[in-house]
Amino acid sequence: MIPIAVEGAKTRCSHGMGMARPRSSCPFVEINGKPILVEPDMAGVAIRLCPNIGPTVKPCTRTLPLAKGRSTFVFAAGAPVVLDGAKGPTDGIPPGATTWSVRAPGQSFVTVEH
Repeated sequence: MIPIAVEGAKTRCSHGMGMARPRSSCPFVEINGKPILVEPDMAGVAIRLCPNIGPTVKPCTRTLPLAKGRSTFVFAAGAPVVLDGAKGPTDGIPPGATTWSVRAPGQSFVTVEH
């Protein structure tokens, strides 16, 4: 069983320090008072404090669409909910080498079968 991610989930780029704070588009569905995250919430989120700086690299500044970690069974407002461990690419350079991930879902009370 995998926990559903909520607003406040610890979401970081693959460089460890870069932080993203996705906002829920489904504030009407909450777990322990926190709105759940659905797939569209994860794309285009600003990433702050990415340490990946150098002459041939670009720090991560935005998340790109979710690649894995969506529920295939639980949906809210027509979109799959985001699960703990969800991942996707960032806009960092080199392309495809940098990712973001949900490292802590923000709650552990509600889980889904994956």
